[in-house]
Amino acid sequence: MTTVADAEFLPEAGHLKDNEELIDIRCFRELDGQPYLMEHSYYIKAIVDTIPEEALYGSLFNYFEQQRDVNIGFIDQLLMSEPLPEIAGEFMNLANGAPSLVVKDETYLTTGKMLAFSKQYYDYRRARLFMVKKIR
Repeated sequence: MTTVADAEFLPEAGHLKDNEELIDIRCFRELDGQPYLMEHSYYIKAIVDTIPEEALYGSLFNYFEQQRDVNIGFIDQLLMSEPLPEIAGEFMNLANGAPSLVVKDETYLTTGKMLAFSKQYYDYRRARLFMVKKIR
C-alpha cells in the first residue's frame, strides 16, 4: 500500500495527511492499436478500501457508484505540459523526458471529500482533447 508521503505527485489541494493510505493504479491505453495514454491514479483507501481486478477493465467511477454507493460530485482538471516519466515513455516508444500533454484530475464526492487524484500522460503525437464548458 502507498501512503501520501510516498506518492509520486500530490493533488493541488494538498489537504491529505502524510500517513493516509492510497491505492495506486496505472492504466495503459491504446488508440487504434497504438500507445496513447498512461494514467497514474491514486484512490483514497479509507473511501474505496479495495478495487477488484475486474473493475479495472471498465469505468472505475461507474463501479464505485453502482457497487460501493459512492456518489461522485465533481472533478477539477488542470491541463499542462510535462516531461514523460520513464514508464510512460517506454509504453509510448518515446524518450524518457519527452514532452507530454498532461491532464491532472482531482475527483471529489458530493460531500466534498476527495476520492482520487491522477495524472494522465498523453502521447503528444496523437493527443486531441475535446472540452465542453457548461454555462448556467
